[in-house]
Amino acid sequence: MTDISKRPSRRAKNIATRRSHSTQFTPLLIGIFIIACLFVPFVLFPDGVLPWEKNPSARSQANKVNLSPANVSLSPRTDLQATKHNCSMPTSRYSLSTGITSCYPSSGGIWTAKLGPVELQHLQIDRFESSERHQDQAREDNFCYQLRLFGGSWYDLDEDDFWDNGKCVELYSGQFIPAVVIKREVGIQDDGIIAILDLNDHNLAPENRRALENALCMDHRAMVLGWSGAKACVNASSCPLLQDLSERPDMLQGISKQHPPEFFCGTFLFDSVA
Repeated sequence: MTDISKRPSRRAKNIATRRSHSTQFTPLLIGIFIIACLFVPFVLFPDGVLPWEKNPSARSQANKVNLSPANVSLSPRTDLQATKHNCSMPTSRYSLSTGITSCYPSSGGIWTAKLGPVELQHLQIDRFESSERHQDQAREDNFCYQLRLFGGSWYDLDEDDFWDNGKCVELYSGQFIPAVVIKREVGIQDDGIIAILDLNDHNLAPENRRALENALCMDHRAMVLGWSGAKACVNASSCPLLQDLSERPDMLQGISKQHPPEFFCGTFLFDSVA
């Protein structure tokens, strides 16, 4: 006798049959779906041009983004490109707040020097008031030549360099590095002979430094520099120790220091040149 409880019911057989048929047709359905996805765009858009490409306004609407200030964060560089800054080159000749004397050569950049009262007086700069540069460029270039006699630093800067992190910055903010630095002390005798002490080769003794600060005129400076081993030249234009004055500041970049022949300049004497 057959155990009826172990026979599968007719309903169970039908379910198993349907499952078997559906499993057989699944790959076929997937294949039909893939083919439809590939060919439907060509049927709907036979010219290959999408609707928003025909209608630019539709594309702009599709790509529209909320650009409210709350949702936009611009980097400093992006902000610089998007907004024209209002920074300008400095125009200060002498600043009481910094003690710096500046000039602005026509070749570009800014030349600065830290001068004492004697040098300021020699350059006819008011020691008790801040002042501005010459507006006439020829006069400014002439002043630059006189200022560079005392050494100093040249900064290769233009207006854009003063724009930083969304604001204009000062030249003496500490973030600018000079491209050229000339270190020397200069004194001029009453007869016009120039005493030059190259600070790259000589260090002023503390007592001579104090004596130099106590000088009341250029002749006194020349005397003190003579004690320190300064060299002397008859005029600036023919003195090899001042050969940098014959070059534009921007031409001095990367030029190594050269020692001129000793016979061009004699050891400084208080009343003559050896």
